[in-house]
Order: sequence, then structure tokens, then C-alpha cells
Amino acid sequence: MDDQVLRDYFKFNESDLAANRMGEFSVRQKLNLAKELKENTKNGTILGWSSLVIVLLLVLISIVFSQALGAGIYVTVIFALICGGFGYLGLRSAANTRRGDISKDIVIVNQMTGPIRIEGGRGSDMYFFVKDQSFEISQEVADSITQGDIYVLYIGGRNQNFLSMEWISKG
Repeated sequence: MDDQVLRDYFKFNESDLAANRMGEFSVRQKLNLAKELKENTKNGTILGWSSLVIVLLLVLISIVFSQALGAGIYVTVIFALICGGFGYLGLRSAANTRRGDISKDIVIVNQMTGPIRIEGGRGSDMYFFVKDQSFEISQEVADSITQGDIYVLYIGGRNQNFLSMEWISKG
């Protein structure tokens, strides 16, 4: 088991691990979560406005060419409603995220202790499992973890993000 491979792959360091052991987020982890929240807001806004522009264009095209489209107008209207729904959801999500208080997401770090189970996925994908939580890993990381060894995983935030992990004992 190579701790440095895990730290490099999952992007955590000793100060992150020390804070997580105390049930807290490190300053760096707080900044990363804030950055992720900002990026999600940006992506939701882009998706929302793009979908709404597509809807507007489809509605205008349908109105202008309604005679020529014939039965095709129904397909266009259904597609416009679907895109409009995505647009609405994207903008609503972005607005909710923007109004969200990140301090609520950075409250507690959960610990999950158990033996590691490594499994291959499709193609070259590899996963490790602790209890019911799974994480995608590279072959290099899979090679550095001993199947069945006991680890503590630290997870937290709105989406229960992976924060850090440490080896406890042989399985």
C-alpha cells in the first residue's frame, strides 16, 4: 500500500488528512468546495440559457413555417417543451446554487471505515468499495491498495465528496 499514490490521485495532503481526522474540512478543501459550487452555478446558467434560446428559436421556426411543417409542428413543439424544461431546471438550479450557503456544506466530515473491495468495471475502469460507497480509481491506485485491508475514508460536503483516506490495518 502506497500512501503517496493515494494522496496524489485523490489530491489530498497531510494537512487535509489531519483536519479530516478531527471531523473538519481543511482550508484547501473549503476553497475547493467553494470553487466547485461556483462552477456548478456557471454550468447551470449556461445550460439554462442555451436551452431557452433553442426553445425560442424552435418556437419561432414553428410559427414561421407552420404551414410547411404540417404534422412536424407537433414534434417541434414537444422538443421545444423538453428543451424549455431543461432550460428552466438549469436556471433554477443555478439560482438555487447561487443563493446557497456553502458554510452549510462544510459542517461535518463523515468517516467510513471498512475493508476495501477492488473490482474492475467496463474496459479499463477500476473501482474500490467501502461498505456501500464506490469510487472510480486508476489501475495504478488499484495496484497500490491491498484487497481487504481496512481503511478509513473521509467524505463530506453537499455531494458527499471524497476528501481523504488512510490505511488502518491488514484485512
